[in-house]
Amino acid sequence: MVQLSDTHLRARVGPEDHALRRAVLAIRRALGVPPDAVALTGDLADDGSVAALERVAAAVAGFDAPIVALAGNHDLDESVERVFGPPGPLAADGWRIVPLATRVPGEVHGAVDVDAARAALADHAGHPTLLLAHHPPLGPSTHPWFTLRHGDGLLDLLAERPDVRALGAGHLHQAFHVRRRALLVLGAPSTWYAIRHEGRRWAKAPSAPVGAVVWHLGSDGTARPALVPSLPR
Repeated sequence: MVQLSDTHLRARVGPEDHALRRAVLAIRRALGVPPDAVALTGDLADDGSVAALERVAAAVAGFDAPIVALAGNHDLDESVERVFGPPGPLAADGWRIVPLATRVPGEVHGAVDVDAARAALADHAGHPTLLLAHHPPLGPSTHPWFTLRHGDGLLDLLAERPDVRALGAGHLHQAFHVRRRALLVLGAPSTWYAIRHEGRRWAKAPSAPVGAVVWHLGSDGTARPALVPSLPR
């Protein structure tokens, strides 16, 4: 499975489009074969526009794979659903890929409904599961903008669900991974620009990688993510 995040396209074509194109080309070179699925984990349209989302959809259409798209804090839920359809779960090689809504209208931070997450996971018990969210419940930032409200409750829920092997998120524009017991939490890079986080401090990081993540979801229930840096300009 391929995960792209934080493309930040706008209604008018700009350098963000070229950055997305370089990320897609890098994935094609890295994979050599079509992916089983494509996950878009939010902040797809920096201005919330349908025009931007349609160009994101066109950029990934060539993968010829099922797409699940989540709304980030820069997106509008109704626009994302208009272009990509409702973000329903996907099945791939015995795995379940389950999206979680974390966008809070008008806010930068995220929030998760733990009861809704429990209900969503109930339908997939017994299958190795990869969760998708825009805002991660763990990561290198403690700044209020980059946190997930009720994230601890989500982590407590996932501790009871050994079938949930990993969670892939975006929002931070920083490639990272951290484990909470058996759960792997991964932050995907942006395709547009990188940020470096240190607690409550953050700044753009021109030398840090941008690109995408390829998830290798094994038949033995293991999830192995690999960073795919974008092609150079």
